[in-house]
Amino acid sequence: MAFDTNKPETWADAQVYSPPASFDVAGFQGKLDAVAGLSETNLPVVRLVWAGDRKRCYSKFYVTWKSDGMGLASELRAKYKYASMMIPHTTDVIDIPPPRWILEEYEHPGQYMASWEQARFQQGREIRPAPPPNGYYSWLLTIADHGEKKCCEEAEKNKVVCWGNYRDPDAVDIETIREAVFKREQDRFIDTTKPLDDLTLDILGKETEERVAKHQAYMDSQVSEYVEEHALELIEAFGIPVPERLRKLYSIPKNIKGATILGSQK
Repeated sequence: MAFDTNKPETWADAQVYSPPASFDVAGFQGKLDAVAGLSETNLPVVRLVWAGDRKRCYSKFYVTWKSDGMGLASELRAKYKYASMMIPHTTDVIDIPPPRWILEEYEHPGQYMASWEQARFQQGREIRPAPPPNGYYSWLLTIADHGEKKCCEEAEKNKVVCWGNYRDPDAVDIETIREAVFKREQDRFIDTTKPLDDLTLDILGKETEERVAKHQAYMDSQVSEYVEEHALELIEAFGIPVPERLRKLYSIPKNIKGATILGSQK
């Protein structure tokens, strides 16, 4: 069966590792850079990659170790994987990436160093190499056409990732990044030293009232349940004697083997 970007059963093919040659990757990356900018190390803040790119979309993991637990031999595994396939008569595993364009976001070393080091060793063995010192790219967006989302519903039902149908990156993706950058910049430049305007104060006031009302309703229900459960003890705490007849009527027998409490009379 010939390779088809929209038929997963054909993705175990060498073509899955090569992006469509007709798409202008450099031109699109230039548009991304104009919107998202470059990092302090002159790397794109958002970059476009092909999921099957062995150089940029694969990570190194150790598979054999020295006696001290440090990695000896390693293999490359796909960051974005549709499936894995074992080569017959060997122990080699090949990851099959989806034939899709991916947008990745640059992470500063300070954002991932600690978590990377925590996950680097498992049971005394070095699972993957030391974290890259000059930045790392993580997933931001998978570019695909999901139409009316029926494919997403089907994938969710089968508990698999929905890869949608193939499409080239376009102006919609640039606009998505533009909106994300705008929101980030707006949040960054909020001056916490200035007084809030009347509209913001009104919104915050209403949100606070709703939270207080919900909390009060919860507390009232808790108090009500406690009073119902411990009514007799509360009455006696105020020095009011409780007749034995009422005590038997509103109490539940305890320590009766095999008894099932179906409910309480109210």
